[in-house]
Amino acid sequence: MGQMSGVLAPIQGFATKVSVASAINTEITTTTATNIITYNNGAQIQGLIAWLTLDVITAATTVTASITWTNPNTGQQTYTWENAASISVGTRVELPVSILVSANSTVTITITAGTANQVFATAGLDKMV
Repeated sequence: MGQMSGVLAPIQGFATKVSVASAINTEITTTTATNIITYNNGAQIQGLIAWLTLDVITAATTVTASITWTNPNTGQQTYTWENAASISVGTRVELPVSILVSANSTVTITITAGTANQVFATAGLDKMV
């Protein structure tokens, strides 16, 4: 048997995920909308997977979390993970969202907290290659 190098090679026929943007443990320090990721897409249309985790500390607070992008077929889009939702203390893992992004456009993940300094957000945009 061959030796294991600790690096896994992609399995033929399966896609590999590559991160194109991320925000790790970003504290939401205000009660106005905060863009935690702003990603400028390149010259080609591409599919991305967006993911988000919210940590609420000390006391429950109201949170709005959304992503906006431009789809090449349907134009400007917004998906809202949470809409002025009261979130208890703890970690909330949101479902990933698959989006198709127009060439030369921007993808933005935005968080609004009802109480400053109570929410930490971790998010990312991944593409499949």
